[in-house]
Amino acid sequence: MPDQRPFHFRHFSMMHCNSTMKIGTDSVLLGAWVNVENATKILDIGTGSGILSLMLAQRSNAMNIVGVDIDVLSVNEAKLNFETSQWRKRLKAIHLDIRDENSVLHTYDFIISNPPYFTSPFTTRTERRGLARHTDTLSYSELIHCAALRLDINGIFAVVLPFDQSNNFIEKASQQKLFLKRALQIIPIEGKPPNRINMEFSATNTSNPVVESFIIRTNNGNYTAQYCNMLGEFYLGLT
Repeated sequence: MPDQRPFHFRHFSMMHCNSTMKIGTDSVLLGAWVNVENATKILDIGTGSGILSLMLAQRSNAMNIVGVDIDVLSVNEAKLNFETSQWRKRLKAIHLDIRDENSVLHTYDFIISNPPYFTSPFTTRTERRGLARHTDTLSYSELIHCAALRLDINGIFAVVLPFDQSNNFIEKASQQKLFLKRALQIIPIEGKPPNRINMEFSATNTSNPVVESFIIRTNNGNYTAQYCNMLGEFYLGLT
């Protein structure tokens, strides 16, 4: 039986037992890192339990934040989490396939996603979770196309990916006129190579995107000052 206790952040609590994707470091680091200072309309593709939408509601002044997901149980859980948050009037969860170009979605100045990234045949415990984690459900090319279709001319598209898949994604994005603007290479333990990367894309072809490194833990297993500073406004117990 899945753990049905809520996960408590500093300014909100949320359920994630019914979502295909549980709350994890990838989404939380992405939500804390992206630049949403000027965002007014936000689209969260593959919202799951709604973690990214809630984080961006906390960090931005955007009045229209829409989370979409193909999995109906995830959408229902996101709706519950949105309704119990202090930002309920700014949040909406919709059950749809983002590949449906006839959907009621409009254009947005900020689009964010923690997309499926496993490419091998899935063998996870449930079909729902397997589909949510594998690119069979939504390929990188499809995701980029969907984002480009709904992104305002000056908008930003942000994703988190395995580091070793980043060059492939950057190339596919450039083919659809979205170019890397900023990136954060995420290193799990000091001295190790990066295993994840946060990226922001825009329609402006930047010759020198800003690329920085971020270390989660020191060699002795403690969280780094970088980690505590970035996530202190979200995780309880971090200073």
